[in-house]
Amino acid sequence: MTIQAIEDEVREAREATAHLLPARDFTKPGPHPMSLTDAMNKIRCEYGEAIKLLGKL
Repeated sequence: MTIQAIEDEVREAREATAHLLPARDFTKPGPHPMSLTDAMNKIRCEYGEAIKLLGKL
């Protein structure tokens, strides 16, 4: 496989998944995706207790 072919595959994979992460914040209107830091903070705030309980199981 050539370097160009690998670069093309990586570009295609990046474009295909670009809309998946980071997740959009559906609680706030706007076209921009959340940053990974914002997403992590939102998860910690909203699901922190559940994550702690799962960790104890």
